[in-house]
This record gives sequence, structure tokens and C-alpha cells, in this order.
Amino acid sequence: MNQIIPAGAYSVSEATTYIYGTFPKRMRECSKLHLNTRHLHWWIKQGLSGGYLGGYDAKHSFINFYDLITMRVIATLRAHGIKHREIVQTDKILKKQFGWQYPFAMAEFWSAVPNIFIKIGDTPVAASRYLQSAMDFFTEYMKPTHGLTFDLGGLAGKWEPKQDILLDPQIQFGEPCISGTRIPTQVLWSFHEAGDSVDSLAYMYVISSKRIKEAIDWEDQIQKATKQRPIST
Repeated sequence: MNQIIPAGAYSVSEATTYIYGTFPKRMRECSKLHLNTRHLHWWIKQGLSGGYLGGYDAKHSFINFYDLITMRVIATLRAHGIKHREIVQTDKILKKQFGWQYPFAMAEFWSAVPNIFIKIGDTPVAASRYLQSAMDFFTEYMKPTHGLTFDLGGLAGKWEPKQDILLDPQIQFGEPCISGTRIPTQVLWSFHEAGDSVDSLAYMYVISSKRIKEAIDWEDQIQKATKQRPIST
């Protein structure tokens, strides 16, 4: 497979917000999910040394869109009770079998402790068990980790964490935007926090008040979810 050119740019703080903040409340409260800036620094270090994150430069101050998706999938798998060694094993198997540069950003994943699954055609296989076919009864216990749009090359090209909210690495460096626009949700939220009304923002950006309000509400939700968890530096 040709070398993938990184796209999108996220600081560790932004990654924390987008990964942790978009989890459902029940998953955020799960004892298995311990996610803050300190943990993400550790994950990035481990990911870069292990080869399943790319980064941008020697300092690795920023990660790319495919790193973000990789970390989001890994965090979901960990929240579902999958052990780190199974994740590393899956990464190695998929790279060797398919030549994928970013395995966790190149397929939809499911989990059923202790295994990680992907589908080849319509058949679920245990990616953490050298692609062994899964028995039919396993499928009813498999939990999804997806929510992505894949391009023709099989790579995650877009992430829609909520309807009408889209992260596209080709738009605004991958910032969450209102779908079909280049309007970042964080900018709308900041203006609204500073006192601008929903209607005035709708007039300014020539878009419906409903879409503006939903974007602000979503941004407010992920900001609050992140702040509710202690952030270590």
C-alpha cells in the first residue's frame, strides 16, 4: 500500500476533548475508561514507539486525523474491556496481513471480550486471533466501535460523532464543523459564550438557527464532559 499522507492536526488537549467528550455518559463513567491529558501523552508515546501512531514531528506535539481515529477506536475497545496486549496484537496482525499503515483507521471494529473483530465481506473474523472466523452466536455479543465514513481506499476519511457534526481532515484542518460547511463548532460556541445570540450567528453565517443551536449544544456538551474529569498535565 502507498504511504498515507497525514492530514488534520490536533493537540493532545483537543484530542482529549474529541475522544473523551464524544463518549456516551455511561461509557465516560465506566471504571475501565481512564482518559485525561496525562494518559493521552502516555498513549501517544506508546503508540509512536509501537508504530501504531504517526505523529508529525520529533516533538510529536500534534497528532493527525488517522492518529485521532486510532486513539478513539482504542479508547472504545479499552472501555469495552479489551486488554492492551490484544490491541497491540491486532495492530501487528492487520499490518502484516493487509499492509495497513493505520489499521484502526481502516476498518470498522467490534469487540467481545477478550477478542477484537473486523468483517471480511460479511464474515466477522477475530483480528486479534489471526483472522479466525467467528462463530455465529458471537455476533450477538459484539459491540461496535465504528461511526466513520471510509474513502475508496478503505481509509477513514470522515468522522461524524453526531448527526450534522463532521470532522473531515480536508476541511479546517479536521476541526469539527457543521456538515456541508466550513463553520467550526468551537468558533460558534466561543462567540455564543462571549454573548452573541443564536439568531445573530445564524444571520452572520447565513445558516439556520436550528443548526447553529445544535452545533453550540454539541460543543458545550463535549467541553463540559471533558471538564468534569480531572485533567493532568
